[in-house]
Amino acid sequence: MPHPARELMWAWWSACGVIVVVQDVGVTTIGRAARRAARTPKVEALLGRSLAQAALDLLELTDLAWHDCYQEITPPESVIDDILVCSRGELAGLVQAARLAVEDCRDLRLAADAVRVGGDAAH
Repeated sequence: MPHPARELMWAWWSACGVIVVVQDVGVTTIGRAARRAARTPKVEALLGRSLAQAALDLLELTDLAWHDCYQEITPPESVIDDILVCSRGELAGLVQAARLAVEDCRDLRLAADAVRVGGDAAH
């Protein structure tokens, strides 16, 4: 018997006119709460406990925007890391980097690389 989620995915993609072949590879889905919990130590270390919840809320909104744009549940972890790097420990920087991630993650990567080598990348 087919998995209900696979049937739903097939119906959704079919309605969009895209043919999807689903192969059972034992994929495990990590939920929103688990992603938030996994990101918490990094975010707290960068922004401090006082701003961590707001930053985690923003990363959750980034997940939702990413899904709307790219039909992927969440950005790759490398994109999340680039967002955090470009924030430079400031909430405003995090907002700007998250927007850039959804708009064009290649530009975000260039900005993050510039920050990593000590350059001054614009947000």
